[in-house]
Amino acid sequence: MTKERKLEFSFIKRTFMYGGAGVCGVVVDGVSFWALTLASPWLPIVLVNVSSYTIGTLLSYVINKHFSFKSRHYSLSLFRFYLTSIVGMVISTSILIQLAKADTGLIMAKFLATTIAVACQYAINSKFSLVPKTKL
Repeated sequence: MTKERKLEFSFIKRTFMYGGAGVCGVVVDGVSFWALTLASPWLPIVLVNVSSYTIGTLLSYVINKHFSFKSRHYSLSLFRFYLTSIVGMVISTSILIQLAKADTGLIMAKFLATTIAVACQYAINSKFSLVPKTKL
């Protein structure tokens, strides 16, 4: 029998908070992606996407750790959260490349790819990224 993970907020509230943190991360990711694309058009799109995605993920982690997944008994693991974000990054990059090849506009392709990746990451983070807090 698995121990229930007691979090400060209900599933619905946590989902909306995760969504808010995700929007912040996506905005930072999108702005970073746009800025890197303009400033360095010679950089491969995969490198630009990985860089911008990482910046957005780190912001999202900080917000989620302190708000969405707040708990007295569990902590959001940076290692697990980032590992989950790598899965999301692979999903995002794969979809982005396919949509770019299909002549979807680059910004629309980025938006769709990121939306799908974030939904996958939420499901994984809810189960995998929370670890019991250790008592000192």
